Amino acid sequence: MTKATQLDPGRHEATERTIERLRAGGWDVVVRPGPDELPEALSDLQPDLVAHRGDEHAVVEVKSRLAPPNLDLVTLAERVASLPGWRLELVYIPDEPAVAEPAQLRRWASTASELAGSSPEAALLLSWAALEGLLHQLAQQRGVDTNQAGSLLAALASLGVLDDDEHDRLRRAMTARNALAHGRQGPPIEAAHIRELSQLAGRFADRAEDEESGDRSPAST
Repeated sequence: MTKATQLDPGRHEATERTIERLRAGGWDVVVRPGPDELPEALSDLQPDLVAHRGDEHAVVEVKSRLAPPNLDLVTLAERVASLPGWRLELVYIPDEPAVAEPAQLRRWASTASELAGSSPEAALLLSWAALEGLLHQLAQQRGVDTNQAGSLLAALASLGVLDDDEHDRLRRAMTARNALAHGRQGPPIEAAHIRELSQLAGRFADRAEDEESGDRSPAST
């Protein structure tokens, strides 16, 4: 759904590499498909690429993680998720910072739990770093990643990745973390709260790793 591909050399290059990779993997690729080349549920949208291989179908979006949140992308993700045999894949423009692997983020969360009693402030910063990284992982797997944490939470909640309780806990943790990181007075930081956040990070790491292990992403074929 990007209109500036030809004006952005980095985006154009990422798109061309993705097309080559898909075709090398046996995928039939349609660039900027029209309404008649899409399922009815997607016919009013214009994704960057659509790929087909047998019974597998993928909508591929080329995106910058630094771009502002795109509600159209959330709509696309929701509609693709409703189509049997279809999935949404996100390709990031290169030279942008990569998110740490779930295993590394899990270790950060474990370290934060260990620090909770002696240094809750440091533990909060580390636990939030782990949580935010895992949220990026989950969002990338659904094609809705963004660098704005509040919008990231909203997108994942909209897709049902986060339940109401998880969303509320993460919002409170983000508020406390932001206050601490910017030297402002915030809510008290309790060791028990840090340990709960670390446990939550562990659950998110499980989800991210489960989806990654079962991922047959055409974008990485």
